[in-house]
Amino acid sequence: MSHPILSEFDIIFAGGGTTACVIAGCLAAYDPSLRILILEVGQHTLNKPIHVQPYQYPFNQELASTTVTFNIRNPSPRLNGRVLIVPCGCCIGGGSCVNFMVYTHALASDFDDWGANGWESETLIPLMKKLETYEVQSDLPTHGYDGPIKVSSGGYVSQPWWK
Repeated sequence: MSHPILSEFDIIFAGGGTTACVIAGCLAAYDPSLRILILEVGQHTLNKPIHVQPYQYPFNQELASTTVTFNIRNPSPRLNGRVLIVPCGCCIGGGSCVNFMVYTHALASDFDDWGANGWESETLIPLMKKLETYEVQSDLPTHGYDGPIKVSSGGYVSQPWWK
């Protein structure tokens, strides 16, 4: 199927990370007439084993990786002269594609402790619930069950080493 090359867009996302992809998908579903462009400097990761098989995570962290950009800061006196290196996803899916596909969800108290108006748990958790399909446990009030991001235990749960 061929698509026409557009020169004008209604919405442009700079970066094809998880957030941009999810929001672009939601906007397109809401209004299919929108012309949406996602600009990503990195490669597409669709069906590439290094991105869909979590055990291959270390390959994304190699210095020669084409899917990660290593942002190297200047030595900092606050870090005892050490250099901070921040790896950032440089591919469709962004950091979620290269970080072992780990998902974290902060506790309500974490947001409330910020003390920032508009960033309380009562404001943020309803928005986060819209994003996820939480497959780990049903009927939790802080998780969503019909969003575009699927969250699971990965199908394997080991017994704790101390049992």
